[in-house]
Amino acid sequence: ISTSEHCLKARKWPTAFTADGQTPVTLTLTGVLTSPACGHGILDNLVLVPARAAENNLLVDPGINVAASWHIVKTPKPSGVSGTAFGAWDSFYTSYFGLSKFEGAGHCRLVNDDCLYQSVAFPTGGLYRLTVNLKTRGTTSPNTSNGLNPIDVYLAKDGVTNFVGRSDGAATTNFNEYAFLFTLPPEGGTYDVGFRGTSVWGGDEAAKVDRTTLLDAAWLCRVEAERPIDLPEYLDIEVADGARLHLDFAGTNVVNSLRIAGRSYVGLVSAAEYPELYPVLSGPGTLSIVPKGTLLLFR
Repeated sequence: ISTSEHCLKARKWPTAFTADGQTPVTLTLTGVLTSPACGHGILDNLVLVPARAAENNLLVDPGINVAASWHIVKTPKPSGVSGTAFGAWDSFYTSYFGLSKFEGAGHCRLVNDDCLYQSVAFPTGGLYRLTVNLKTRGTTSPNTSNGLNPIDVYLAKDGVTNFVGRSDGAATTNFNEYAFLFTLPPEGGTYDVGFRGTSVWGGDEAAKVDRTTLLDAAWLCRVEAERPIDLPEYLDIEVADGARLHLDFAGTNVVNSLRIAGRSYVGLVSAAEYPELYPVLSGPGTLSIVPKGTLLLFR
């Protein structure tokens, strides 16, 4: 359950390596100073895990390197602002994004409310997980707001679009991996799996800046057995106005109370039951809140 705008996020190095199981391997982390003003960082909870099998990924070009594997839908932009495009890692990204390379030979630069999507054939229904690595422009200052472009993840089929979740809007100094769970009907089928920016240019009177997020290293696979989530007993969840609650688990969990932006909810609460709450409420999970009854005070 995530309720904060942006705290510490999981950071994944997508580079895999092969070990023979006998020879000791030394892993070394070395900082790369890209700017004299940025020379520190926090590292914690380092985990080394086996790489996932490439054949399990339903995406073509999951590294988001080849434009021919994806579709781009562009919206109007102010003069001098380029739309969404694929690009190689070069000095431009070192200057404006503070990095020289991530995964593979390139990435996609998603600008304003443009869309990037791919048609995916799901062999069967069930629970699926989509992960993607995102990097913002690195500033949310009011005079530019270049980093204010949260990304919506969606599924579309037969003219119907279902939003799976949204990334946060904080400026980031490196790539962060975001994961989204969703459920498909038993028959599966072909869906457009897409990413859409949420910063809409306001027209000629609005600031003529690009609000840009980089996308790289995506993964889409079926989840055979999602680990159950263990919630504390008598948990009270309070979601402040402007914050978001992402129920990234399968099934139903009981909590003591739930308040979103000052309003209390009871019964079964999920993104499917309350679509009007998106993006404040998202994810496939369901919360169950038992009504406590009514208290009347007479004086």
